[in-house]
Amino acid sequence: MTKKLFNKRHLKKIENNYTRTLMKHYYNINGAKLTQKGLLALGGVLRVDGWLGDKTIAVINSLSIMKLEREFYLEHNLNQTSLRRLKGVHPKIITVVKRASLYTNIFVVEGLRTQRRQVKLVKSGNSQISNSYHLYGLAVDLAAIKNGKVLWNDMQSYKRIHKAINRAEIELGYNVIDNAMFDLHWRTLTDYPHYQMSTRFVKNRNPRKFFKKHKGLGF
Repeated sequence: MTKKLFNKRHLKKIENNYTRTLMKHYYNINGAKLTQKGLLALGGVLRVDGWLGDKTIAVINSLSIMKLEREFYLEHNLNQTSLRRLKGVHPKIITVVKRASLYTNIFVVEGLRTQRRQVKLVKSGNSQISNSYHLYGLAVDLAAIKNGKVLWNDMQSYKRIHKAINRAEIELGYNVIDNAMFDLHWRTLTDYPHYQMSTRFVKNRNPRKFFKKHKGLGF
């Protein structure tokens, strides 16, 4: 495969944005040799003999998104506590967080939350809403950790996490989560660790309504 043979015209034939972004990532950053490696990782038996032809593209388009996520994006640098706290969180948010953990130090403070805990947080003043995205598995609190302690006041670590999340989403072809302070510009509550599902991700622009059946249960 050469640069002259593999171009934007071929990428446009790949229907799924997730797969297309992955192919683009391999090609633009690592060149033709690792594009071949990327195809092998995706399909197991795919080969490209100097041309990304229609038959190859047809196979790529037939690949399962879940299969891609299982086989290609299982790598991460999260500890066991963080993985346990991701239980019940929306699968695409988990995928982004795992991917982002490859680029910076990330510790999952909290994921799915019970209504009882939410009430306590509101009473203590640590939350100002009773219908939190956490109740649906649509939010995570992320921070850096050093020597077993969470770096609550380290602004640079929050900036690095936000940059890593953005990089992961671009590479995955996702537009899934927003940060409370950097993306949503919260004014009534300072909550830099908080990431929640973007309204852009669902048709009615209301993730809680869209996933209402998951309240208190998670995914």
